[in-house]
Amino acid sequence: MKFINNIKQLLKFCIDKESFIKTEVKKRQNQKLNLDKELFVSTNKFDENDIFIIGFPKSGNTWMQTLMSCLLYGIDAKYMSDRLAQEIVPDIQSRTLYKRFGSFNFFKTHDLPKPEYKKVIYIIRDGRDAITSYMHFKSKLGFSYTIRDFFTDRNAVFPTFWHEHVKSWIENPYNSEILFVKYEDLIKCPKDVLKEIMKFVDINRSDDLLNKIIDGSSIDSMRKRVLETGGMGNKNWIGKKGADFFRKGVIGDYKNFMTEEEINSFNELSYNELKHFGYN
Repeated sequence: MKFINNIKQLLKFCIDKESFIKTEVKKRQNQKLNLDKELFVSTNKFDENDIFIIGFPKSGNTWMQTLMSCLLYGIDAKYMSDRLAQEIVPDIQSRTLYKRFGSFNFFKTHDLPKPEYKKVIYIIRDGRDAITSYMHFKSKLGFSYTIRDFFTDRNAVFPTFWHEHVKSWIENPYNSEILFVKYEDLIKCPKDVLKEIMKFVDINRSDDLLNKIIDGSSIDSMRKRVLETGGMGNKNWIGKKGADFFRKGVIGDYKNFMTEEEINSFNELSYNELKHFGYN
């Protein structure tokens, strides 16, 4: 029977090659589509108990993505490539499909509040450091914005200015359950912050694992892993360029790049949000 079918296929090919090829291509596309539906879920579909890692760009979102990937599945961070973290904690901005691995999923996004984001870990970083890092990030992509542009020119930022992003999540219009995590606390006392997150997520992990996660997720370690694994699973950040994605990650670096006048302007614009989180 298989032999006869093969002969039939060969005859169809000989009679009308173009039509045969089109039919086979469409057949394989439909097979792939059916496979995608079985294995993947659209990134606009979530479960009630999913958790969203949210923050203004360059606030430690990718760092938190790695930390949560390790924490959720008990993985020593030295084995957690960025590509694997991208699968475990999908980036909503860069993915259209994702895979579910457990009873709840983590997601990473820079979005403003949405009703479907019911449980949120909001990572907050001093806005002056965030926009300084954002400026360097954009320059690696070929843009030539000034640091002032990041609080005056909407074309420079996504999805909005730092103070507006932070204000929207302080106001919390959809009554999300939110844990606010300060980037600076994550640097100074990472174990305490991870324990606070575990309580929020309702999981337990040993101190030994927490130490391994902290040691293996330093900025130098993450930069080294990106070099070793060839990139970040994103065409814009391949090889050495991927390592450049991770800049300094230090506190107060904005003082080396912002003039006093620029700092005063940003402080005036963002006064309430800076004060809310204790930034001087």
